Amino acid sequence: MNYERQSDFDILSRIVRSAQIISRGRCGGIFHIVDAGGVLTGNIAADNQSGVVIHATLVAAINAARYTAGTTDINYDDDHQATVVILPGDYSAEGRIAFSAKNIHIIGLGLPGTDTGVTICPDAPTTFAFGGSGTGVEIANICIKVETAVSALYWEQMDGNCWFHDLLLVGDNSLATHGIYTGGVKGSVIENCRISGFVTSGITLAGGADMYFYDGKIIGNQIGATVTCVKAIYVASGVTVHNGLIAGNYIVGDNFTKTIDIDATAADVLTTHNYLYAAGEGGTSRGDVSA
Repeated sequence: MNYERQSDFDILSRIVRSAQIISRGRCGGIFHIVDAGGVLTGNIAADNQSGVVIHATLVAAINAARYTAGTTDINYDDDHQATVVILPGDYSAEGRIAFSAKNIHIIGLGLPGTDTGVTICPDAPTTFAFGGSGTGVEIANICIKVETAVSALYWEQMDGNCWFHDLLLVGDNSLATHGIYTGGVKGSVIENCRISGFVTSGITLAGGADMYFYDGKIIGNQIGATVTCVKAIYVASGVTVHNGLIAGNYIVGDNFTKTIDIDATAADVLTTHNYLYAAGEGGTSRGDVSA
């Protein structure tokens, strides 16, 4: 009996289970494991038949997950599901990560939303450090750091059940602009992220054509500032809103010009049970804000 082979697959099973726990049971499909340190590569025979593929780089894993097998064409099939599981490590050397995808899960391993187990801090990225476009995309449990005048995480439009959660987004308290910058949150959720060190905003929903805050949620995030940050959460005037929810967020630090700022027509945005400790909007505001 090949005990070493059994042990190998036990390791894979533990990795997959860890990702499923962080994803709350939502991730699935082929599991693409990113093993930059080479701990698994060459030691485990894994292929599509076993449901696991091992990659040496994050870019290679994301491309494999988002493409139709054997091609470089993005898989837009509604039934397509694939998961990228990132083993702990520093992936900064891969530079800015930019991609488009549908129905893929990108999950870092480590303590959810609390540590730097999986870190991305590209040197001099343009516009943003990590992000792109697409629908049904989950991004979770990754630390993204920026030290230049860019956003940490950018998504063109959070459409069709995108879910960004348990992220640690860290700016340099000087140049970094936005923690999360997106064209809108449509049927999607930004949840339980820790965001600090950005000078323009923690989370921005930018205005413009086809920008929406429809049936979306910004919930349970912690946003801090030790230097002046213009806005913690900002919904721009060009965003079309319907059934938007901003709730249960914690905004901490006496350095926000405004805390939660909704320039869009706010009739269909509910802000409730957000806890503020900030000196924004002309005076110190502490406690619960409901509207």
